[in-house]
Amino acid sequence: MSSSTSTGGRLRVRALRAAVVTTAAGVVAAGGAGAALAAPSAEPAPEVLLAPGDYASFLVSFENVPFLEITDVIGTDEYTTVPVAPEGVVQIAVPDLLTVPEGAAVTLEMREPEVGAEEPEPIGPSFTTADGTLSAEVADGVVEVTLPAAEALQLGTQDTGILEVPVTSDVLDLPEGASSITYFLDLDSERGEAALLVAPVLVIASALDSTPVVAGQPFDLVLPQDSRLAEVGVSGVEPVVVGLRLDGHVEHAPAPAVELVDDRTARVTVPAGAEAGSYDARVVLVPRDADGQPLQQVASVTSLGLEVAAAPAPEPTPTPTEEATAAPTSTRAPIRPATNPGLRSNTGVEEAAAGSSRNALLVGGGLALVAAAGATVLAARRRTGS
Repeated sequence: MSSSTSTGGRLRVRALRAAVVTTAAGVVAAGGAGAALAAPSAEPAPEVLLAPGDYASFLVSFENVPFLEITDVIGTDEYTTVPVAPEGVVQIAVPDLLTVPEGAAVTLEMREPEVGAEEPEPIGPSFTTADGTLSAEVADGVVEVTLPAAEALQLGTQDTGILEVPVTSDVLDLPEGASSITYFLDLDSERGEAALLVAPVLVIASALDSTPVVAGQPFDLVLPQDSRLAEVGVSGVEPVVVGLRLDGHVEHAPAPAVELVDDRTARVTVPAGAEAGSYDARVVLVPRDADGQPLQQVASVTSLGLEVAAAPAPEPTPTPTEEATAAPTSTRAPIRPATNPGLRSNTGVEEAAAGSSRNALLVGGGLALVAAAGATVLAARRRTGS
C-alpha cells in the first residue's frame, strides 16, 4: 500500500473525527462545561466500583448498524449496506489505539455478509492489495481505498461488497473479531456516491456482577485509581453516559439521573417509579491520552447488572396528636460488587466479546449514536459548501 493521500481528504476526515469527539464530550454525556455537581448528601450513597477484572475489545462499523443506540451491547443479524459508486474512494478513519500494519492486505469480496453461524460462499470476484487488484493508501491514521470499476466488480449478480482492513494495537490484545475494520458496501452504481467517509468505533467492553439498588435512591459509580480501565486511558467519569434496560426487554427503560460528584465519581439514581426487577445498566466513558485529550473513536462500555427494588412507600403524614420521632441513623454499607474476571455474566458482554470474524455484526454499545451525529454534521457542511 502507498503511504500518501490527498490534503483535502485528510481535512474532511479530521472534520468527521472532530465532530465525533465534540459530540461525545458535550452533548450526550453528563459532564463538560456547565455540568452541575451533585449536592452534598445527608448520608453517603452506596458505592459501585468501576473496577472490572478484565476487558475485551471489538470494532463497531456504526454506518452498517445505524438503528442501535449508544448504550446497546448486542449481537444482531441486521445490517444496512453503505452505498458507494464503483471506482469511488472509501476513506476510513482508524480509531486511536489501532494502526494498519505495514504491507497489510486490504481486501474486497463481492458476497453477502455472514449472518448466523454459516459464512456464505463468494458469488462474485475478490480483490486485494496483495496482488494489485485493489488500491489502498495509508496516511495520518486514514486508509483510502479506491474501488474497482463496475466491469471488474461484475455487478448485477451481486452488488454487496465486504471491505476489510487489518489492524493491530500496541496496547490491546485484539481478538479475531477485532483484528480488522469491516464495512458492508452497496456498490450499485445508481445508488452510490463517488466518495464515502466512515469512522468506526473501538469499544473497550467490561462487566461487573449484579448489585442491589433501590429505585429513587442514589448510588455512586466510583472509578478507583487502580482500576484496570486506566490501562486503556479511562482516567475519570466526565463525560459519562448511563443507559438502562429491564432484562428481557428490547426498549430502554427511562434514563437514570446522573450527576457528577467529582472527577472520579458519578451519582446515579434509578427513577423512583421504575419497575422492580433485574436491569442491565451500561456505563459509557471516554478514554483519554497522556495529555488528557479524548481518544478519537474509542469508548469504554462497562455492563453492570442492577437488582432494583421498588421505592419504599411514603410514610403516612402524622396527625397533630402524634409525636414526631427522630429519623434512625443510616447503617448502609458501601456496595462493592465482586468483579467478573472472565467477562461472563447475564449482561450480554460475554456474547459480544466472544466474537465472530465479522465484527461489524457484533455491536457493543460505544459511540454509535455519537458517530452518526458527527457524520450528519459533516454531511450538512458539504451541502452548504462550508
